[in-house]
Amino acid sequence: MTNKKYTLYLICAMISLALSFFARPWILFAAIFSTLTIIGYFAAKNEQFKINQQIEYERSNAQREAVLNQKRAEFSNELSLIPKVEVKKSSEKVKRQPLSEMPEIHFYNITRSTVLDKIFPLVCVDIETTGLQLRGNDIIEVSAIKYDVGFKPVSCFSTLVKPKKPIPPEASRVNNITDNMVANAPSFSEIAIAFSEYISDCNIVGHNVMFDLKFLFASGAKLPPKARYYDTLDLARKTLNGLVYDYRLDTLCGYFNIVRNEAHRSSSDCLATAKLFEMIVKFKTI
Repeated sequence: MTNKKYTLYLICAMISLALSFFARPWILFAAIFSTLTIIGYFAAKNEQFKINQQIEYERSNAQREAVLNQKRAEFSNELSLIPKVEVKKSSEKVKRQPLSEMPEIHFYNITRSTVLDKIFPLVCVDIETTGLQLRGNDIIEVSAIKYDVGFKPVSCFSTLVKPKKPIPPEASRVNNITDNMVANAPSFSEIAIAFSEYISDCNIVGHNVMFDLKFLFASGAKLPPKARYYDTLDLARKTLNGLVYDYRLDTLCGYFNIVRNEAHRSSSDCLATAKLFEMIVKFKTI
């Protein structure tokens, strides 16, 4: 009902009240119209309250989205400022390696007694693949960001990789990488030596990084045998036990207010994982 309708009820109530001085039956009409007017008043107030709530909700959403867009832009800018190394293709194509020959990986914890300088030099690695199972799937993007003491980014190694088979649609829906994008990209066997050399003198960190390491080794990469390995998935479970509902990278980034531009692209995931690792290190060593 509109405000005009309840204004009419109020006028009728006043007229009925005035007439009641001359005839008692008009008192009943005055009471009815007064009741309708009161109901209308509170209904209008409630309606206006809902409208104001909706306006405030939309304003808050717009402000929140503006803040998120600003943070995404800052993340993109930070990633773009990290110097990119030239990814050189090798004429020597590296063969695949059986996982039985993969060196034993020892993962390190972070505690208050951790000597922070021993974490560096550090390289954060991430890959995108055609599927989750090692058998029958290939790497389609690989990135690594190298850090010096204090989590100062040094350089970034990143390239799309051409798989042996077409990329399944379900994989493209996750990482937004298509066959057209990798058509002119090198195969992993062509860049395995360059990647291995890039990470050779560094400690390694990644999120659920054993997944990445198995794919990388099986595809021909050499893993540094003396490196310290850190897994932010395992570290987050030890650090945030019960504080988050799962330990996916997206969830953990949300907890630490890390806003990234593109989920499931390897360079973006590298930067986000490194930021997550830095937050965990600070959290555990304070």
